[in-house]
Amino acid sequence: MFSISQKFIKYTIILSCLVLYSGCASISKGVTEAIMEDKPPGDKDMGACEIDSRPFTGLYDLLYGEKENRQESGTLNLLMIHGIGATYPDYSAGLQRRLTKELGLTRVVKKQKNISILSKQNSSPLGELRVTRYLDASGKFQLLFHELTWSVITRPYKEVLNLDLNSREAQLRTGTNQSLKSFVNDHLVDPTLYQGKEHETILESASQGMCWMLHNDWETLPDEMTGRCKRALSEDILKNFNRHPNQKFAIITHSLGSQIVLDMLDRDFAEKQKWIKDVYQGHDRDSLMKVSSLLSDQILNVYMFANQLMLLQLGTQPPEHTGKLEKYCNAGAEDYDERFLKKLSIIAFSDPNDLLSYGIPADFADNFIDSRLCPEITNIYVNVAPVINLLGMGRITSPMAAHNNYESDPRVIGLITHGIGNDQVSPAVSEGCQWMETVKE
Repeated sequence: MFSISQKFIKYTIILSCLVLYSGCASISKGVTEAIMEDKPPGDKDMGACEIDSRPFTGLYDLLYGEKENRQESGTLNLLMIHGIGATYPDYSAGLQRRLTKELGLTRVVKKQKNISILSKQNSSPLGELRVTRYLDASGKFQLLFHELTWSVITRPYKEVLNLDLNSREAQLRTGTNQSLKSFVNDHLVDPTLYQGKEHETILESASQGMCWMLHNDWETLPDEMTGRCKRALSEDILKNFNRHPNQKFAIITHSLGSQIVLDMLDRDFAEKQKWIKDVYQGHDRDSLMKVSSLLSDQILNVYMFANQLMLLQLGTQPPEHTGKLEKYCNAGAEDYDERFLKKLSIIAFSDPNDLLSYGIPADFADNFIDSRLCPEITNIYVNVAPVINLLGMGRITSPMAAHNNYESDPRVIGLITHGIGNDQVSPAVSEGCQWMETVKE
Protein backbone atom coordinates (compact mmCIF):
# COMPACT_ATOMS: atom_id res chain seq x y z
CA MET A 1 0.00 0.00 0.00
CA PHE A 2 1.13 3.57 -0.70
CA SER A 3 1.48 6.02 2.15
CA ILE A 4 -0.35 9.35 1.88
CA SER A 5 2.91 11.17 1.11
CA GLN A 6 3.81 8.62 -1.58
CA LYS A 7 0.38 9.02 -3.14
CA PHE A 8 0.72 12.78 -3.18
CA ILE A 9 4.18 12.71 -4.74
CA LYS A 10 3.17 10.21 -7.44
CA TYR A 11 -0.05 12.10 -8.13
CA THR A 12 1.95 15.32 -8.55
CA ILE A 13 4.29 13.64 -11.03
CA ILE A 14 1.37 12.36 -13.10
CA LEU A 15 -0.47 15.66 -13.00
CA SER A 16 2.65 17.55 -14.06
CA CYS A 17 3.14 15.24 -17.01
CA LEU A 18 -0.49 15.62 -18.10
CA VAL A 19 -0.73 19.37 -17.71
CA LEU A 20 2.51 19.98 -19.56
CA TYR A 21 1.50 17.60 -22.38
CA SER A 22 4.44 15.37 -21.69
CA GLY A 23 4.85 12.02 -23.35
CA CYS A 24 5.70 10.55 -19.95
CA ALA A 25 4.02 7.23 -20.67
CA SER A 26 6.97 5.12 -19.63
CA ILE A 27 7.35 6.99 -16.35
CA SER A 28 3.73 7.19 -15.35
CA LYS A 29 2.37 3.85 -16.56
CA GLY A 30 3.15 1.85 -13.47
CA VAL A 31 2.20 4.66 -11.14
CA THR A 32 -1.05 5.25 -12.99
CA GLU A 33 -2.04 1.60 -12.78
CA ALA A 34 -1.25 1.61 -9.09
CA ILE A 35 -3.22 4.62 -7.90
CA MET A 36 -5.98 5.22 -10.45
CA GLU A 37 -9.36 3.56 -10.23
CA ASP A 38 -10.65 1.66 -13.23
CA LYS A 39 -14.22 2.21 -14.34
CA PRO A 40 -16.67 -0.46 -13.20
CA PRO A 41 -16.97 -3.43 -15.59
CA GLY A 42 -19.51 -2.76 -18.30
CA ASP A 43 -19.39 1.01 -17.79
CA LYS A 44 -19.67 2.37 -21.33
CA ASP A 45 -19.96 6.06 -20.44
CA MET A 46 -17.78 7.91 -22.95
CA GLY A 47 -18.17 11.33 -21.37
CA ALA A 48 -20.19 14.34 -22.40
CA CYS A 49 -21.17 15.25 -25.96
CA GLU A 50 -23.28 18.40 -26.29
CA ILE A 51 -24.38 20.12 -29.49
CA ASP A 52 -26.46 23.27 -29.96
CA SER A 53 -26.95 23.73 -33.69
CA ARG A 54 -29.17 23.67 -36.68
CA PRO A 55 -29.47 20.27 -38.37
CA PHE A 56 -26.49 19.56 -40.61
CA THR A 57 -25.53 16.83 -43.02
CA GLY A 58 -22.25 14.95 -43.15
CA LEU A 59 -19.83 13.53 -45.67
CA TYR A 60 -22.22 10.71 -46.58
CA ASP A 61 -24.70 13.07 -48.22
CA LEU A 62 -21.88 14.99 -49.90
CA LEU A 63 -20.71 11.78 -51.52
CA TYR A 64 -23.99 10.06 -52.36
CA GLY A 65 -26.41 13.00 -52.52
CA GLU A 66 -29.18 13.79 -50.05
CA LYS A 67 -31.61 10.97 -49.29
CA GLU A 68 -34.44 12.35 -51.40
CA ASN A 69 -32.09 12.86 -54.35
CA ARG A 70 -29.49 10.10 -54.36
CA GLN A 71 -26.91 10.34 -57.16
CA GLU A 72 -25.83 7.68 -59.64
CA SER A 73 -22.19 8.57 -59.08
CA GLY A 74 -20.22 10.99 -56.96
CA THR A 75 -16.77 12.23 -55.92
CA LEU A 76 -15.85 13.58 -52.50
CA ASN A 77 -12.55 15.47 -52.26
CA LEU A 78 -11.25 15.69 -48.71
CA LEU A 79 -8.19 17.69 -47.63
CA MET A 80 -6.51 17.02 -44.26
CA ILE A 81 -4.32 19.74 -42.65
CA HIS A 82 -2.49 18.78 -39.47
CA GLY A 83 -1.49 20.91 -36.49
CA ILE A 84 1.51 21.18 -34.17
CA GLY A 85 4.06 18.47 -33.46
CA ALA A 86 6.24 16.03 -35.38
CA THR A 87 4.09 14.88 -38.31
CA TYR A 88 4.96 12.57 -41.17
CA PRO A 89 3.06 11.21 -44.20
CA ASP A 90 0.32 8.68 -43.41
CA TYR A 91 -0.45 10.40 -40.09
CA SER A 92 -4.16 10.26 -40.98
CA ALA A 93 -4.30 6.54 -41.85
CA GLY A 94 -6.44 5.68 -38.81
CA LEU A 95 -8.89 8.49 -39.52
CA GLN A 96 -9.17 7.44 -43.16
CA ARG A 97 -10.05 3.87 -42.19
CA ARG A 98 -12.78 4.96 -39.79
CA LEU A 99 -14.30 7.43 -42.23
CA THR A 100 -14.33 5.02 -45.17
CA LYS A 101 -16.00 2.34 -43.06
CA GLU A 102 -18.83 4.74 -42.15
CA LEU A 103 -19.10 5.88 -45.77
CA GLY A 104 -19.46 2.35 -47.12
CA LEU A 105 -16.25 2.54 -49.14
CA THR A 106 -14.85 -0.99 -49.30
CA ARG A 107 -12.11 -0.69 -51.93
CA VAL A 108 -8.83 1.22 -51.97
CA VAL A 109 -6.40 1.79 -54.84
CA LYS A 110 -3.09 0.30 -53.73
CA LYS A 111 -0.95 2.94 -55.41
CA GLN A 112 -1.05 6.31 -53.67
CA LYS A 113 -0.12 9.52 -55.46
CA ASN A 114 2.66 11.57 -53.91
CA ILE A 115 3.52 15.19 -54.63
CA SER A 116 6.48 16.95 -53.06
CA ILE A 117 5.55 20.63 -53.01
CA LEU A 118 8.27 23.21 -53.65
CA SER A 119 8.51 26.91 -52.92
CA LYS A 120 8.14 29.24 -55.89
CA GLN A 121 10.89 31.54 -54.64
CA ASN A 122 13.79 29.19 -53.94
CA SER A 123 12.51 25.64 -54.61
CA SER A 124 12.76 24.75 -50.93
CA PRO A 125 10.37 22.00 -49.72
CA LEU A 126 6.92 23.17 -48.62
CA GLY A 127 5.26 19.87 -47.83
CA GLU A 128 4.15 16.44 -48.93
CA LEU A 129 0.71 15.77 -50.44
CA ARG A 130 -0.36 12.13 -50.40
CA VAL A 131 -3.61 11.26 -52.20
CA THR A 132 -5.47 7.99 -51.59
CA ARG A 133 -8.45 6.82 -53.63
CA TYR A 134 -11.30 4.87 -52.02
CA LEU A 135 -14.28 3.36 -53.88
CA ASP A 136 -17.59 1.76 -53.06
CA ALA A 137 -18.35 -1.77 -54.28
CA SER A 138 -19.90 -0.48 -57.52
CA GLY A 139 -16.96 1.77 -58.36
CA LYS A 140 -19.31 4.70 -59.04
CA PHE A 141 -18.58 6.63 -55.85
CA GLN A 142 -15.11 7.65 -54.77
CA LEU A 143 -13.33 9.52 -51.99
CA LEU A 144 -10.05 11.23 -52.84
CA PHE A 145 -8.33 11.81 -49.51
CA HIS A 146 -5.63 14.51 -49.80
CA GLU A 147 -3.31 14.35 -46.80
CA LEU A 148 -1.06 17.42 -46.50
CA THR A 149 2.10 17.26 -44.38
CA TRP A 150 3.46 20.80 -44.02
CA SER A 151 5.72 20.07 -41.03
CA VAL A 152 8.70 19.73 -43.39
CA ILE A 153 8.87 23.55 -43.15
CA THR A 154 9.44 23.65 -39.39
CA ARG A 155 11.44 20.43 -39.08
CA PRO A 156 14.89 22.07 -39.56
CA TYR A 157 14.20 24.50 -36.71
CA LYS A 158 13.31 21.61 -34.40
CA GLU A 159 16.50 19.78 -35.30
CA VAL A 160 18.49 22.80 -34.13
CA LEU A 161 16.61 22.96 -30.83
CA ASN A 162 16.96 19.23 -30.30
CA LEU A 163 20.74 19.60 -30.19
CA ASP A 164 20.02 20.78 -26.67
CA LEU A 165 18.84 17.29 -25.76
CA ASN A 166 22.40 15.95 -26.17
CA SER A 167 24.21 18.90 -24.65
CA ARG A 168 26.12 19.11 -21.37
CA GLU A 169 23.12 20.90 -19.90
CA ALA A 170 20.94 17.93 -20.84
CA GLN A 171 23.18 15.63 -18.79
CA LEU A 172 22.23 17.64 -15.72
CA ARG A 173 18.51 17.42 -16.44
CA THR A 174 16.23 14.83 -14.85
CA GLY A 175 14.63 12.24 -17.07
CA THR A 176 11.15 13.67 -16.66
CA ASN A 177 12.28 17.20 -17.44
CA GLN A 178 14.24 15.92 -20.44
CA SER A 179 11.00 14.45 -21.80
CA LEU A 180 9.21 17.72 -21.14
CA LYS A 181 11.95 19.70 -22.88
CA SER A 182 11.72 17.41 -25.90
CA PHE A 183 7.98 18.01 -26.04
CA VAL A 184 8.42 21.79 -25.89
CA ASN A 185 11.05 21.69 -28.65
CA ASP A 186 8.76 19.66 -30.88
CA HIS A 187 5.44 21.47 -30.35
CA LEU A 188 5.92 25.14 -29.49
CA VAL A 189 8.04 25.79 -32.59
CA ASP A 190 5.10 25.43 -34.98
CA PRO A 191 2.74 28.19 -33.73
CA THR A 192 5.71 30.48 -33.10
CA LEU A 193 6.94 30.14 -36.69
CA TYR A 194 3.44 30.34 -38.15
CA GLN A 195 2.82 33.65 -36.39
CA GLY A 196 6.24 34.86 -37.52
CA LYS A 197 8.92 33.98 -40.05
CA GLU A 198 7.26 31.01 -41.79
CA HIS A 199 3.70 32.34 -41.92
CA GLU A 200 3.59 32.73 -45.70
CA THR A 201 5.38 29.46 -46.45
CA ILE A 202 3.00 27.40 -44.29
CA LEU A 203 0.05 29.21 -45.88
CA GLU A 204 1.44 28.47 -49.33
CA SER A 205 1.77 24.78 -48.46
CA ALA A 206 -1.94 24.64 -47.53
CA SER A 207 -2.80 26.66 -50.62
CA GLN A 208 -0.95 24.19 -52.83
CA GLY A 209 -2.84 21.30 -51.24
CA MET A 210 -6.13 23.04 -52.02
CA CYS A 211 -4.96 23.82 -55.55
CA TRP A 212 -4.11 20.21 -56.40
CA MET A 213 -7.51 19.14 -55.07
CA LEU A 214 -9.46 21.72 -57.09
CA HIS A 215 -7.59 21.43 -60.37
CA ASN A 216 -7.27 17.66 -60.69
CA ASP A 217 -9.05 14.35 -60.48
CA TRP A 218 -7.44 10.95 -59.92
CA GLU A 219 -6.56 10.52 -63.59
CA THR A 220 -4.84 13.90 -63.99
CA LEU A 221 -2.93 13.81 -60.69
CA PRO A 222 0.69 12.74 -61.27
CA ASP A 223 1.76 9.46 -59.67
CA GLU A 224 4.98 10.99 -58.34
CA MET A 225 6.01 14.61 -58.73
CA THR A 226 8.19 17.30 -57.24
CA GLY A 227 6.87 20.73 -58.13
CA ARG A 228 3.90 23.05 -57.86
CA CYS A 229 0.25 23.36 -58.81
CA LYS A 230 -0.42 26.25 -61.20
CA ARG A 231 -3.41 28.10 -59.78
CA ALA A 232 -3.84 30.35 -62.81
CA LEU A 233 -4.98 27.47 -65.02
CA SER A 234 -8.68 27.96 -64.38
CA GLU A 235 -9.54 25.77 -67.37
CA ASP A 236 -8.32 22.78 -65.34
CA ILE A 237 -10.94 23.47 -62.67
CA LEU A 238 -13.67 23.67 -65.32
CA LYS A 239 -12.49 20.41 -66.91
CA ASN A 240 -12.40 18.73 -63.49
CA PHE A 241 -15.98 19.77 -62.72
CA ASN A 242 -17.16 18.78 -66.20
CA ARG A 243 -15.68 15.29 -65.76
CA HIS A 244 -17.19 14.93 -62.29
CA PRO A 245 -20.30 17.12 -62.03
CA ASN A 246 -21.41 15.48 -58.76
CA GLN A 247 -18.31 16.34 -56.76
CA LYS A 248 -18.00 18.03 -53.38
CA PHE A 249 -15.18 19.35 -51.25
CA ALA A 250 -14.46 19.26 -47.52
CA ILE A 251 -11.53 19.92 -45.20
CA ILE A 252 -10.51 18.40 -41.85
CA THR A 253 -8.06 20.29 -39.64
CA HIS A 254 -6.39 19.67 -36.34
CA SER A 255 -5.13 22.22 -33.83
CA LEU A 256 -3.12 24.96 -35.61
CA GLY A 257 -4.57 23.73 -38.91
CA SER A 258 -7.83 25.52 -38.02
CA GLN A 259 -6.23 28.95 -38.35
CA ILE A 260 -4.13 27.91 -41.33
CA VAL A 261 -7.18 26.93 -43.38
CA LEU A 262 -9.08 30.14 -42.62
CA ASP A 263 -6.10 32.31 -43.54
CA MET A 264 -5.50 30.24 -46.69
CA LEU A 265 -9.10 30.44 -47.91
CA ASP A 266 -9.26 34.19 -47.31
CA ARG A 267 -5.99 34.83 -49.13
CA ASP A 268 -6.60 32.51 -52.10
CA PHE A 269 -10.15 33.62 -52.86
CA ALA A 270 -9.14 37.28 -52.59
CA GLU A 271 -6.28 36.68 -55.04
CA LYS A 272 -8.59 34.91 -57.48
CA GLN A 273 -10.97 37.87 -57.47
CA LYS A 274 -8.06 40.18 -58.12
CA TRP A 275 -7.03 38.08 -61.12
CA ILE A 276 -10.54 38.33 -62.52
CA LYS A 277 -10.79 42.10 -62.10
CA ASP A 278 -7.28 43.26 -62.89
CA VAL A 279 -5.19 40.70 -64.74
CA TYR A 280 -6.92 38.46 -67.23
CA GLN A 281 -8.57 39.49 -70.45
CA GLY A 282 -10.62 37.77 -73.13
CA HIS A 283 -11.00 34.00 -72.93
CA ASP A 284 -8.98 33.64 -69.71
CA ARG A 285 -11.18 36.21 -68.04
CA ASP A 286 -14.30 34.35 -69.15
CA SER A 287 -12.93 31.09 -67.74
CA LEU A 288 -12.09 32.72 -64.45
CA MET A 289 -15.55 34.23 -64.22
CA LYS A 290 -17.04 30.75 -64.69
CA VAL A 291 -14.72 29.32 -62.05
CA SER A 292 -15.58 32.14 -59.64
CA SER A 293 -19.29 31.49 -60.13
CA LEU A 294 -18.75 27.75 -59.74
CA LEU A 295 -16.91 28.16 -56.43
CA SER A 296 -19.26 30.81 -55.07
CA ASP A 297 -22.11 28.30 -55.30
CA GLN A 298 -20.19 25.73 -53.23
CA ILE A 299 -20.87 24.87 -49.58
CA LEU A 300 -17.49 24.01 -48.08
CA ASN A 301 -17.56 21.93 -44.89
CA VAL A 302 -14.58 22.36 -42.58
CA TYR A 303 -14.34 20.00 -39.59
CA MET A 304 -11.97 21.35 -36.93
CA PHE A 305 -10.47 19.11 -34.25
CA ALA A 306 -9.11 20.91 -31.16
CA ASN A 307 -9.52 24.27 -32.84
CA GLN A 308 -7.38 27.14 -31.59
CA LEU A 309 -9.01 30.07 -33.37
CA MET A 310 -9.61 32.08 -30.20
CA LEU A 311 -6.01 31.68 -29.04
CA LEU A 312 -4.41 32.41 -32.41
CA GLN A 313 -6.44 35.56 -33.03
CA LEU A 314 -4.82 37.31 -30.06
CA GLY A 315 -2.64 40.18 -31.26
CA THR A 316 -3.52 39.77 -34.95
CA GLN A 317 -5.42 42.06 -37.27
CA PRO A 318 -8.81 40.75 -38.42
CA PRO A 319 -9.56 40.58 -42.16
CA GLU A 320 -10.66 43.77 -43.87
CA HIS A 321 -14.14 42.50 -44.75
CA THR A 322 -15.72 41.53 -41.43
CA GLY A 323 -19.13 42.19 -39.93
CA LYS A 324 -20.80 42.26 -43.36
CA LEU A 325 -22.50 38.85 -43.62
CA GLU A 326 -25.83 40.32 -44.71
CA LYS A 327 -24.10 42.37 -47.40
CA TYR A 328 -22.42 39.36 -49.03
CA CYS A 329 -24.31 36.24 -48.02
CA ASN A 330 -28.02 36.97 -48.39
CA ALA A 331 -29.38 36.23 -51.86
CA GLY A 332 -30.23 39.50 -53.57
CA ALA A 333 -27.94 41.59 -51.35
CA GLU A 334 -25.95 44.40 -52.99
CA ASP A 335 -22.63 42.48 -53.02
CA TYR A 336 -23.96 38.92 -53.22
CA ASP A 337 -21.96 38.29 -56.41
CA GLU A 338 -18.75 39.24 -54.57
CA ARG A 339 -19.02 36.34 -52.11
CA PHE A 340 -16.30 33.67 -52.13
CA LEU A 341 -18.54 30.74 -51.15
CA LYS A 342 -22.22 30.06 -50.74
CA LYS A 343 -21.39 28.94 -47.20
CA LEU A 344 -18.34 28.01 -45.16
CA SER A 345 -19.76 25.52 -42.67
CA ILE A 346 -17.37 25.24 -39.71
CA ILE A 347 -18.01 22.26 -37.42
CA ALA A 348 -15.69 22.82 -34.44
CA PHE A 349 -15.03 19.89 -32.09
CA SER A 350 -13.59 20.81 -28.69
CA ASP A 351 -12.90 18.74 -25.60
CA PRO A 352 -13.23 21.11 -22.60
CA ASN A 353 -10.38 19.19 -20.94
CA ASP A 354 -7.99 20.17 -23.72
CA LEU A 355 -5.94 23.09 -22.42
CA LEU A 356 -5.19 24.34 -25.95
CA SER A 357 -8.67 24.17 -27.48
CA TYR A 358 -11.47 26.74 -27.35
CA GLY A 359 -15.13 26.88 -28.25
CA ILE A 360 -15.94 29.56 -30.82
CA PRO A 361 -18.08 32.46 -29.51
CA ALA A 362 -21.27 33.41 -31.34
CA ASP A 363 -19.83 36.72 -32.58
CA PHE A 364 -16.49 35.28 -33.73
CA ALA A 365 -17.47 35.00 -37.40
CA ASP A 366 -18.58 38.65 -37.52
CA ASN A 367 -15.38 39.89 -35.90
CA PHE A 368 -12.62 37.61 -37.16
CA ILE A 369 -13.63 35.77 -40.37
CA ASP A 370 -13.87 37.37 -43.81
CA SER A 371 -17.58 37.90 -44.45
CA ARG A 372 -17.14 36.96 -48.11
CA LEU A 373 -16.60 33.34 -46.99
CA CYS A 374 -20.16 33.37 -45.55
CA PRO A 375 -19.18 31.43 -42.41
CA GLU A 376 -21.60 29.48 -40.25
CA ILE A 377 -20.20 27.99 -37.03
CA THR A 378 -21.32 24.94 -35.05
CA ASN A 379 -19.67 24.12 -31.71
CA ILE A 380 -19.55 20.52 -30.54
CA TYR A 381 -18.28 19.91 -27.02
CA VAL A 382 -17.22 16.30 -26.65
CA ASN A 383 -15.04 14.48 -24.12
CA VAL A 384 -12.79 12.43 -26.38
CA ALA A 385 -10.46 11.55 -23.49
CA PRO A 386 -11.65 9.38 -20.59
CA VAL A 387 -12.14 10.93 -17.17
CA ILE A 388 -10.32 8.89 -14.54
CA ASN A 389 -10.99 8.76 -10.79
CA LEU A 390 -7.98 9.11 -8.51
CA LEU A 391 -8.19 7.39 -5.16
CA GLY A 392 -9.48 10.08 -2.84
CA MET A 393 -8.07 12.89 -4.98
CA GLY A 394 -10.83 13.71 -7.45
CA ARG A 395 -11.10 13.22 -11.21
CA ILE A 396 -8.53 13.96 -13.88
CA THR A 397 -8.20 13.79 -17.67
CA SER A 398 -5.06 13.75 -19.78
CA PRO A 399 -4.97 17.04 -21.72
CA MET A 400 -2.82 15.36 -24.36
CA ALA A 401 -5.50 12.72 -24.99
CA ALA A 402 -8.12 15.49 -24.98
CA HIS A 403 -6.13 17.25 -27.69
CA ASN A 404 -5.52 14.23 -29.90
CA ASN A 405 -8.22 11.56 -29.52
CA TYR A 406 -10.85 12.96 -31.89
CA GLU A 407 -10.26 10.54 -34.73
CA SER A 408 -10.82 7.52 -32.48
CA ASP A 409 -14.10 8.74 -30.94
CA PRO A 410 -17.10 7.08 -32.69
CA ARG A 411 -19.33 10.08 -31.93
CA VAL A 412 -16.93 12.41 -33.75
CA ILE A 413 -16.73 10.05 -36.73
CA GLY A 414 -20.52 9.68 -36.72
CA LEU A 415 -21.10 13.44 -36.72
CA ILE A 416 -18.64 14.01 -39.56
CA THR A 417 -20.11 11.29 -41.74
CA HIS A 418 -23.84 11.53 -40.98
CA GLY A 419 -24.41 14.89 -39.28
CA ILE A 420 -27.31 15.52 -36.91
CA GLY A 421 -31.01 16.29 -37.08
CA ASN A 422 -31.81 13.78 -39.82
CA ASP A 423 -33.08 10.19 -40.05
CA GLN A 424 -29.66 8.66 -40.66
CA VAL A 425 -27.85 9.89 -37.54
CA SER A 426 -25.17 7.50 -36.35
CA PRO A 427 -26.24 5.32 -33.37
CA ALA A 428 -23.10 6.47 -31.53
CA VAL A 429 -24.38 10.05 -31.82
CA SER A 430 -28.05 9.42 -31.04
CA GLU A 431 -27.08 7.40 -27.96
CA GLY A 432 -24.03 9.34 -26.83
CA CYS A 433 -24.77 13.02 -27.60
CA GLN A 434 -27.27 15.58 -26.39
CA TRP A 435 -28.50 17.78 -29.24
CA MET A 436 -30.40 21.02 -28.80
CA GLU A 437 -31.70 22.34 -32.11
CA THR A 438 -31.22 26.08 -32.60
CA VAL A 439 -34.00 27.92 -34.44
CA LYS A 440 -34.70 31.44 -35.61
CA GLU A 441 -37.09 33.50 -33.51
